[in-house]
Amino acid sequence: MGDALASLLGSHATRCTMPAYGGGSILNLPAEIGRLLGVARGWEAPPLTNGVSLDTSGVRRVAMLVIDGLGWPDLRAYAALDPVWHRLEARYGGASRVLTSVAPATTAVATTALLSNGASPARSGVLGYSQRLAAIARVADMLYWRTVPAPGGPAEPLEALGIVPETFLPTPSLFETLARGDVRAEAFLPARIRNSPLSRMQFRGAAPRGAADLTDTLRQLAAQFEAQPELRFAYAYHPDLDTVGHLRGPGGGAWAAALAEILATLEAWLAALPGAVRHGTLLLITADHGLVPSPPERRRTLGALDGVPRLLAAPAGGEPRHVHLYARAGAADALVEAARRALGDDFVVLPGRDALDAGLYGDPARRHPDAGRRVGDAVVLALGDATLWSGDAEPTLNGMHGALDPREMQVPLLALPLDG
Repeated sequence: MGDALASLLGSHATRCTMPAYGGGSILNLPAEIGRLLGVARGWEAPPLTNGVSLDTSGVRRVAMLVIDGLGWPDLRAYAALDPVWHRLEARYGGASRVLTSVAPATTAVATTALLSNGASPARSGVLGYSQRLAAIARVADMLYWRTVPAPGGPAEPLEALGIVPETFLPTPSLFETLARGDVRAEAFLPARIRNSPLSRMQFRGAAPRGAADLTDTLRQLAAQFEAQPELRFAYAYHPDLDTVGHLRGPGGGAWAAALAEILATLEAWLAALPGAVRHGTLLLITADHGLVPSPPERRRTLGALDGVPRLLAAPAGGEPRHVHLYARAGAADALVEAARRALGDDFVVLPGRDALDAGLYGDPARRHPDAGRRVGDAVVLALGDATLWSGDAEPTLNGMHGALDPREMQVPLLALPLDG
């Protein structure tokens, strides 16, 4: 699939990081966790390959902390100036690995992959921040679980239209798959999203506990490990770095200050952990995606593209760095060509069917029956720092993600044996 995707991207391939679904991506982490905990069956993707696989010796339980928006290139630059990340590696005998995100490299898609049984975006059917759902003939925002309104119109909750979070995915969750192997698990989320429709979709088989902040998340995680000797897996999610990256841009002073606070909190928590929690516990720290800057001068708007709007049958799906375009009947090829002419070298435009067949979203032989309609007729991938907005470019968003730039696709995996 890698060769097919590189061929489809052509000369742009050298600027892209391809999703390493075969064993080097976040899609492989669920099966890797299963391997560590002795659950070999039920996974749709393989575990991590030899280059990044983890040592199972002495592992009794696993905790995974997902730091939203922590891209490897920005982390590497930050760690060169601040010693905390390297100090954690040295103190606990851990080692950092580099994984890829999935496509699109965006939270709704990537966290669904992390919380699945290894189902790719093509297989799960969660193929974008927003996507067209044939069941309601509307473009749906998958993060906030509502329709994308026409200009001036209202957004409607998807549940009011019969789209039920708990039955949306065709594959089991990470928690359901672990439970079938008799592994007890817990999850910890910010309280405001604990019962959101997206969380209800992703956390089947778990009852996430709400937390006030990262300190509270980590405190609850440790308390549950200490109180429940049979608890063998815990998942925790922290969104604040992504928020700062969107608002202030990635890699800058505000972003670095937010990361410093996260790592200081983590280091202090680890230092205070009782031995009963440390013993046999492997802590995995990873991310769903990174970000790239989105400078105003590199922003385009869909409505201003010559020849494109008249060929569209619906609002665009995806997001500004990974856009799904839906053509009027019989206009799919014309839409691809018009978008290519209008966008030039700042974007690569792929026919949706070709993107699916080349494996951009996962194994093309295992795909959701509605995948083609959700991806649409043209897939627009931003290059460099470019973005393509459906309406007026949002002036407050100075960092974005979703495409194949190394800054958004490469994420860290730090494995820390806590009794090391």
